[in-house]
Amino acid sequence: MAITTIIPDLTDLNKANTTKSLKMPSGGAFSGTATEGMLRNDTSESSANSASTMQFYNGTEWKNFDNLPACTTATCDYPVTATALYQFNTATLATDTCGNYTGTNNNVTQNTTVKKFGTSSAEFNGTNADIDLPAGLNGATMSVSFWLYIDATVSSDQVVCELQGTGGGGANQDGYGVYFTAGGGGKLYMQTLNQNSNHTRSNVAIPASQWVHVAAVWNSGSRTFYIDAVAQTTGGTETTYLTMNANTIGSRASGEFFDGYIDQFRVFPSALTQAQVTDLYNEVGC
Repeated sequence: MAITTIIPDLTDLNKANTTKSLKMPSGGAFSGTATEGMLRNDTSESSANSASTMQFYNGTEWKNFDNLPACTTATCDYPVTATALYQFNTATLATDTCGNYTGTNNNVTQNTTVKKFGTSSAEFNGTNADIDLPAGLNGATMSVSFWLYIDATVSSDQVVCELQGTGGGGANQDGYGVYFTAGGGGKLYMQTLNQNSNHTRSNVAIPASQWVHVAAVWNSGSRTFYIDAVAQTTGGTETTYLTMNANTIGSRASGEFFDGYIDQFRVFPSALTQAQVTDLYNEVGC
């Protein structure tokens, strides 16, 4: 029986033009009696501009090797440096994977059935459940990214998150937030400062019973709102606004509790680009 030894200098198999790599046979694919764990090179198939494909035998049939993207949901600094990451995979729920801004859980429960990534999501009951985040997340330029799930069209004032920000509006004028309104027809709003004239809302109502990716980007007073990585274009002056002056997920300090589920909540100290929002929308779960 032949024994193949792999030493560190040979473990990088992506060295097509050197002698320090595995040499694939040039004939047809192995067709004898296979045993589980065997490898073969199938020259009848192609992949990644190659005239052959590496396969392995899983005990029943030959399967192609696939190059899969690395998972990122447990990575704090993806796709750029983040301030905080809340994965909602532990019973405490308010734990910051980045290690700096673990908050306080107030009646939010762990749901292991309705989840986007990992083992669970955070379930908010619409009555008294929210997560208080520590001070220090604030900034004139900042972004949030998260996944949102609602059971039915929202027809009341419900705050998904509020971030005090430092937008330059002075006392009671710094509120950044994402929320639903009673008369909004199920559309989701993004607010810049506590003013009637600074809103962007989703182009259409947020669909029920499915996960939707939300990204809100504040850049020194300006704003860009993304739903499923698509920039939203509606906005302008609203008849009312919600005063937001704290750092909270699932409500604002005076109420308007959110009823639904949130997963993979990230805060960034920078203005995310369209490409970075797309990366977050397409990220691979661990």
